[in-house]
Amino acid sequence: MITYQVATTHPTQPPSTAFEYWFAQNGTFAHALRPGLHILIPISVHTQPIKGLVPLTPFVKLRPRVPGILLQRMLALANHELPNEILFHLVLENDQWQLITPEQIQSPQSCTPALTELGSSTQNALIEIHSHGTMPAYFSQTDDQDECNGFRIYGVLGKLHTCHPELLLRVGLFGHAYTIPANFIFTSFDGVQDLTQAQGCVYYAMQGNPTTQL
Repeated sequence: MITYQVATTHPTQPPSTAFEYWFAQNGTFAHALRPGLHILIPISVHTQPIKGLVPLTPFVKLRPRVPGILLQRMLALANHELPNEILFHLVLENDQWQLITPEQIQSPQSCTPALTELGSSTQNALIEIHSHGTMPAYFSQTDDQDECNGFRIYGVLGKLHTCHPELLLRVGLFGHAYTIPANFIFTSFDGVQDLTQAQGCVYYAMQGNPTTQL
């Protein structure tokens, strides 16, 4: 269920439904919460401010953040699997992050989980990251189709054969996407090129093209 709010004040309470749309002075935002993850992300930005409403500032809060050693472990495993892609799930249990490499079908162009039933890491993961081998880190149309019905953090690792592999992260909320810096998610990311830090945060619909940069 979705509810709609008008931003005469800033949101101070957790969403009472699956997520909320907030209409603010500076745009429309989506507000959502699940254990470990609280977000307020832009959906559209007004070219002219709406009088009488307050402006909102996007945020993505992951608590706790993922230890950087788990990112290094994913990089090592992804390199070992070259030229194939590989999928990782990060599951939060009792405030501790568990890195899971699910049973999967792999090729140089794709990686698909073999188990998707209730209780699987495919269902329980708060963060889902896959590799693109030696290709750049980007979200493909296939990624958008696969990820448009969830609420979690998604990531891509790319250029694994180089000294500075790439990482691109986004939060996905039922078709809405917002790219986020690596330090929002990981405690450290030494030796990794964070593409969002280099390019800025971008919001877009997963079935469309990026629309603006904030």
